[in-house]
Amino acid sequence: MPAFRDYPITWLFWIATACLDILAIRGLANRESGWFSAVAIGQMWIAGGWLAVGASHRLIRAAFFLLAPITLALADYMNPSGGMFATQVVWREVLGASLFVTDVAAATTMLVMGVNALVSRRDESSFDAKLQFPLIELFGWTIITAVASLTIRAARFEFLTPDIFVASFALGAVPAVAIAQWGGERTRISLVYLTLLTLLVAILAAFASSVVVFRAGIDWPTVLGAYAYVAAWLVILRMDNTLRQRREEPPSLSIAVED
Repeated sequence: MPAFRDYPITWLFWIATACLDILAIRGLANRESGWFSAVAIGQMWIAGGWLAVGASHRLIRAAFFLLAPITLALADYMNPSGGMFATQVVWREVLGASLFVTDVAAATTMLVMGVNALVSRRDESSFDAKLQFPLIELFGWTIITAVASLTIRAARFEFLTPDIFVASFALGAVPAVAIAQWGGERTRISLVYLTLLTLLVAILAAFASSVVVFRAGIDWPTVLGAYAYVAAWLVILRMDNTLRQRREEPPSLSIAVED
């Protein structure tokens, strides 16, 4: 887990986000407003993307990946008067939607990272690390598996239509590319590939806009707000990385030469 002194701005960003979630759980925030829906979707995309690109331990990333949709659905469980996507939405459907969006974000980000690894000039020795699972970690995975099983069993996925399924993957491609490229270890990618990938994402986003607005019923401004949330996290993360690198750089020695 990164220390606060290494990533202070990122920690403050997540503390502010946690405060918003707590307000929603306590019933003090309008969960059906566009801004809260944007923050919620942004959290799902980051939780799924961080599972793929995060530098923290895999058990911590998996716990955060599972905790994010549960936390977002907890607000509707504690206050069953409405939902964050439409009125009269029960908490089980909100849980199912949160799980689905988070899973789509993780799968799309892993797919982009796989393509990046194929076309980038990465040292093959970085893939030779052996997977080791200590006994304590196995107990942790047992707990996560049990909680995930209960969560999936409690969720409802009746809302999934072909339009929402396609739109979720198309809209999730935009943050997946951004998180895969700037949210973790950056890979050396040719300009041609990056240009083609950007054009592909733009085409998917344009296609998704028509599907979302006219068929799936998801608010497009909310999606743009979620993009802005992910972009803010990436900018803050980049700022913290730059500050940390400057602190770790050895001080330059200037030697005065006297004639």
